[in-house]
Amino acid sequence: MKRTAIALWAHPRSLSTAFERMILQRGDFHVLHEPFCTFYDTGSVEVVSPEGSLLRLDSFDAIADCIIDWSGRNNIFLKETLENRYEVLFRRTDLLRTLTHTFLIREPEKTINSYYAMKANFSFGELGYGNLLDLCDVLDKEKLGLADVIDADELVNDPAVVIRNYCSRTGIAFDPASLSWKPGEKELWSRTQKWHEAVSNSTGFTTADRRYPVTVQNHAGLQAYYDKSLPLYEKLKSLIPTTYAYDTRSV
Repeated sequence: MKRTAIALWAHPRSLSTAFERMILQRGDFHVLHEPFCTFYDTGSVEVVSPEGSLLRLDSFDAIADCIIDWSGRNNIFLKETLENRYEVLFRRTDLLRTLTHTFLIREPEKTINSYYAMKANFSFGELGYGNLLDLCDVLDKEKLGLADVIDADELVNDPAVVIRNYCSRTGIAFDPASLSWKPGEKELWSRTQKWHEAVSNSTGFTTADRRYPVTVQNHAGLQAYYDKSLPLYEKLKSLIPTTYAYDTRSV
């Protein structure tokens, strides 16, 4: 049976963990939650193999080797946020060729407001838009391309359409039951649980109406970040496929 290895590359505060929660609900993928980010932050990462063994990995290359090895016999879903530049992605073309690549992006004002509420001293580079574009350039150079690019607003506005197209473009079956789930924390998120409270309390893709005391509208530094981020976001958004991968009239 053919196995699928999909990467969801995202920037922080883009609803990527909610997307991962949808994949977990499917139950047919072995999910890796931000292994590169974890290693970058802590110097090691513990991952569970598809067979259930707990492994401690001590290098970016060891993470890449595991993904390549496991993808030959299991469906793998890698969710990674690119607030950091992981050089392994730019030199391990064997890893890039193993994966089907997808992006998840979000409008900068929402991203910045949410990020500031979690981490007030973040740098512009941590927003991740530039790192996503750099990864896109590498994929283009290697003639790999992107299977899909999703905008978070479109995802919450019409999850059935967006996810069904995503499944078609990545070659997996669409499961309508994956669009809703029971609230609760996941062990995968334990290290950074405070960043995932919203999705832990969620039951599906919903539009958040959270009000932040500090925003792009009332903070000059955040406004400057927004002004720099917007053209990067618009460039990424231009990569979104303009045609549906299936006939929406059948939904």
